Amino acid sequence: MLASFWGNQVNSFLIDWEQHGVEPESEAWQVAYEAANKAITLSPVADAEYYNYLGRVWEWQQFTKKFGDSTAQASRQNALIAYRQAVALRPQWPYTWVSLAYTKLRLLQIDEEFMHALNTAAKYSPWRIKSNKRVAEIGLMAWFDLDQATKRTVITAIQRTVNFNVNEARWLEKRATQSNQLLILCGVIEQEMRVKLKGCVH
Repeated sequence: MLASFWGNQVNSFLIDWEQHGVEPESEAWQVAYEAANKAITLSPVADAEYYNYLGRVWEWQQFTKKFGDSTAQASRQNALIAYRQAVALRPQWPYTWVSLAYTKLRLLQIDEEFMHALNTAAKYSPWRIKSNKRVAEIGLMAWFDLDQATKRTVITAIQRTVNFNVNEARWLEKRATQSNQLLILCGVIEQEMRVKLKGCVH
């Protein structure tokens, strides 16, 4: 019960930060960090969800820093450690694999672990749009560093996202534009899907 209490507390912080989209004040971050650690310590068994919370807390410490920023290296590395613990405990949960991949991307670590995370997230969420859209987004940002198998995974995620509904298609179009990968997006989807995206119509 105590572990659940602290877990609920840290989750409330995370929801609030995500809704506002800004880095938390240092005092709020410290409270959330301590709550995540208390949930982990007090849990009668190792719980993947609490490690996932800890990873997300570490991500938010310097969330707005640029990819590869040296000042955010430590917090992102700590997030990565927490996510590794979470996926070891719950390997079939796609969203933590997505978080692991995104953290690797923000560390500019486009390596075998990164691609394994993307492929595993896709494997365990073939029809979960929330996971597919993130695999598509992350894969587009890292496109030129992906191996061929991972590119095929990302293409499938892109097609599922664009086909899901027009709102998701436009969301991905916006993300691809921001990362200067709109040409890649338009190039891997069918003509009937391109008409949903203004940026692909010439």
